[in-house]
Amino acid sequence: MSYNIIGEQIQKYRKQEGMTQKELGEAIGVSSSAVSQWESGGTPDVSLLPSIADRLHVTIDMLFGREKGEGFNITEAACRWAKSLPEKDRLDKFCRLLLEMIKSSALSDLGPESVGYSRTGEMEIGKDNKMLLTSYLTSEYGEAVGIFADDISFMSIFPEPEGGYSSFFSQNDEYRSLFTLLSEPNVLEVMQYFASTETKYFTPGAIAKRMGLPVEEVTHVLEIMAEGKLLYSLDLESETGNAKVYIILKRFLLVPFFYFSRMMLQPNFTHLSWDMRKNPILR
Repeated sequence: MSYNIIGEQIQKYRKQEGMTQKELGEAIGVSSSAVSQWESGGTPDVSLLPSIADRLHVTIDMLFGREKGEGFNITEAACRWAKSLPEKDRLDKFCRLLLEMIKSSALSDLGPESVGYSRTGEMEIGKDNKMLLTSYLTSEYGEAVGIFADDISFMSIFPEPEGGYSSFFSQNDEYRSLFTLLSEPNVLEVMQYFASTETKYFTPGAIAKRMGLPVEEVTHVLEIMAEGKLLYSLDLESETGNAKVYIILKRFLLVPFFYFSRMMLQPNFTHLSWDMRKNPILR
């Protein structure tokens, strides 16, 4: 490899960008003579390489003549980036990164600031009514649905399976059974109660006391929820006799379930949308 490879690459990509040595120098905070020196055989300080690469819209690997970034492991780089973030910010930053990735693939003709996060994920609709501002991408290769806002953000990505989405669906009768169960009095309230507590077993009496409901009614709700696989039940033996306790094992699905249900029920108010699919979603 030539010792002047970096200078040669800087000159090559500077000219591709239509920049003068002075313009590149001003963009990264050095003189035009410094740029001229690099291109004539010198090398820039290593601390300047990220700025140079960013301004020339190339990778640092490309400044070293590795045109395709050979040896660059994007998974390792993404993991290092994630670990560098405060834990409390990671999921939010993941959503923001996903938005930028979708924009770069779906809106390549628009600038990076053309679309972005909204201030709030809800829009006022009439008196005392709000709608979630959804964002979605649909293409021949999959679906992505979420919300991009400072106060609420999430992104769900569904690459299309080889056999199509419906090949992984349940039978419609199973969905009907679930929706029928959810329509029973206090089932949704009990689901929300379990989600608002620590993961542990509860007796019907404890739940009834905390929710202010009759024990008999709570017992019935818990039994039909366990039968419908929304809860898991366990028989215990104590000095006072047998007792049945209940725990919810799918609490991680409750937030997506309630958000997606709300989005399904409301009118279509979108924040961002990219519909590039010509074929039906279900085969």
